[in-house]
Amino acid sequence: NDNSFYVSLVSFETSSYIPNLDDTNNKFYYSENDSTEIKIITLPTGAFEIKNYNDFIREALIKNPTDVSPIIIIPDESTAKVKIILEDGWKVYFNKPNTWCKQLGFNEIIVQKTMISDNIADILKTQKIYIYCDIINGSSFNGKSSNILFSLPNSKRFGSTISYYPNPRQEKVLNIKRFNRIQFQFKNEHEEVINFLGAKVSITLEIRQQ
Repeated sequence: NDNSFYVSLVSFETSSYIPNLDDTNNKFYYSENDSTEIKIITLPTGAFEIKNYNDFIREALIKNPTDVSPIIIIPDESTAKVKIILEDGWKVYFNKPNTWCKQLGFNEIIVQKTMISDNIADILKTQKIYIYCDIINGSSFNGKSSNILFSLPNSKRFGSTISYYPNPRQEKVLNIKRFNRIQFQFKNEHEEVINFLGAKVSITLEIRQQ
């Protein structure tokens, strides 16, 4: 009886190369000096703080490092929101696709003057790592049955080693009698696939008969 076999995670090891900026949200649209031409800055995939984001845009906009950028994006530390300071005639288009507006706390609007975001900034795209495994069942997620083997917090700094050894282990039911491979998927709390930027992932399982 296949239901008499159980699977548990013994160890999970990788590096915390989990970007919060990728091709789903790395576009920055703007116009300058009351122009109708909308220009685009494409940021690289990576883990960005608000300062890194602002610095990249600044470098794309100005040639002389001593000049003041016409677009400044800074955290408002007293409210946990984000402030955008614009030079007269400049606009930022958060109503375009694949921008970082949600993470910066802005709605899908056109920013036409200096303003503070309506919502607090939330730049951590992945707060939890969910490990999905195709040979188990017995889990649920958002009220639906799921094959999640285990979940763990994404609490490490970018590039740090993640070494996780669950104690106690959480056993899930083995749902297949014979197999020659095991497929894993890694998703965040939004059910989006996590990109480890090519970092090696090592998993150890235990399968036991009750």
